[in-house]
Amino acid sequence: MSDSTEVLLERVDGNVKHLRDEFDRLREELPTLAKRVESLENHRSWLAGVVAVLGVLVGRKEIMALLGGFVFLLGCIQAPPVQTGPSVMETRPVRVIVDERLPECEQAAIGAAVTFWRNYGIEINLELWDPEAPGHIGDVLFVDDEIEEENVLGLTMAIEAVIEPGHAEIVAAVVVLDSCLAQTATHELGHALGLPHREERGALMFPSIQGGGWDVSELELSWIR
Repeated sequence: MSDSTEVLLERVDGNVKHLRDEFDRLREELPTLAKRVESLENHRSWLAGVVAVLGVLVGRKEIMALLGGFVFLLGCIQAPPVQTGPSVMETRPVRVIVDERLPECEQAAIGAAVTFWRNYGIEINLELWDPEAPGHIGDVLFVDDEIEEENVLGLTMAIEAVIEPGHAEIVAAVVVLDSCLAQTATHELGHALGLPHREERGALMFPSIQGGGWDVSELELSWIR
């Protein structure tokens, strides 16, 4: 191990400690997170598996970024990412895991969403959720949970890892649905694949179901391919 590598690891260790301290402080100062944390505890084993796999596969320097994403997952609090382009799910195939407790109509919508993206050449495997199975890079977990915000039909929470300066990759995502519409499930899976909202009526990634549609641009496809 070179001296420069040792210095880098020392800096990363210091940053990880700082992030853990900040995380503890946020938990004390934001009691409103308690309900969300309790809800996500149901999926702790899956998230722990993702963390364990990432710790082995992407190295210690990525744990800092992962923890930052985990803070976002718990409380939608995350420092602005340092990146110049869209964050994308680059791992293939993407494994879409469906919580079997979801209503049948939502499971059908997710199946339609997977078929939609497969038709564009995106490699996706579809599985039922096994709470004892470890998480992997490339997982998108559709969970049985409630969305507290009114008029929100779906919510995607992404875990990111900084692969290189200026670029962050989505390595896993958790999706909550409150809709049986295939368009909603397809839109949220688009977020999990790395697509941002697109302010054009008729677009799949339009922020609202009203005015949205099924259009996917070549630029969007180039991002996730």
